[in-house]
Amino acid sequence: MSAVLAQEPALFEHTADALTWAYRQEGAHPEVSAATKAGRGTAHVGGRGLGPTIEGSGNAGLIKAEVMRLGEVPGLVIAARFSLRALPCGCGAPCCKHTRPSPVWTAATRELARMAADHAPGTAGYLRLRVACVERFFGVKESFIDVARRNQLAERTVSTHNKAIATWLKSEEGRAMHALDFRLREAGIVGDR
Repeated sequence: MSAVLAQEPALFEHTADALTWAYRQEGAHPEVSAATKAGRGTAHVGGRGLGPTIEGSGNAGLIKAEVMRLGEVPGLVIAARFSLRALPCGCGAPCCKHTRPSPVWTAATRELARMAADHAPGTAGYLRLRVACVERFFGVKESFIDVARRNQLAERTVSTHNKAIATWLKSEEGRAMHALDFRLREAGIVGDR
């Protein structure tokens, strides 16, 4: 008689959910209470290792490690898509808007903008334009007219370069998500719940 081991359900049903959770851990949890640190508080969200615990941090790290195994460009694309654009700021300065740029999102978008010069001919001297195009792809709401004015370029130039950069990023993102879905399902992080 063979024993059938019960397989634990996956942590996430969809790859996008796993990535959103893993990349939103940056600055997302308030200070862990003394009761939780002492083991007397609730340490898991739903008992699944997704709370502000060592296990939760470990799970986020496992997901991010799978992303980084895909390579530099896919890793940057995933980080730019799923990390927070801004983090809470409590500096208390009179000029404070209560948020500060996320270093993860900023670094990913700036590096992709640098790399975009190879995929959008004629933009080598226009880093600010490439940054704007990359940021637009990842959800920043800015019109072509505003980008053109800010960079002292024709709106058609902005549109042409935006199309080339968006085409490149869409292709990279599609390949990365497909590969990552396979890897996370294979690892048991994503699957039927």
